[in-house]
Amino acid sequence: INKIISRPWLCSALQFVSGLGPMKTKAVLDHARRRDFLLSRQELADSHVLDAGIFRNCAGFIIIHRTSSMMASEVKRMNVLDETRVHPENYSLAEQIVMDALEVDPTQLSDVEGDDFDDDEG
Repeated sequence: INKIISRPWLCSALQFVSGLGPMKTKAVLDHARRRDFLLSRQELADSHVLDAGIFRNCAGFIIIHRTSSMMASEVKRMNVLDETRVHPENYSLAEQIVMDALEVDPTQLSDVEGDDFDDDEG
């Protein structure tokens, strides 16, 4: 979504996301533009721009990327899973897989970064 805000030529493709259409796409983009960017999928759900059923249908297709206009404190508040195709309903499962793979407890999960997944062995 954040990339679409700064690249208007991509806006027309958003209407083909499951559950959206031209009118809902316009509402989503208007909401995001008022804020300059979205910090999370949950923010979109809480805004009541989309009802719960529509949000459930499109959430896995909507990716919230970090942008250069975000402050460091805003980036820290972002959920890294919002930048993936993992559906919000499955975040707890994805977090459990990460904790098991990295052998960390839940309190350390917020310190995990993308570099922790690099395979140095080959």
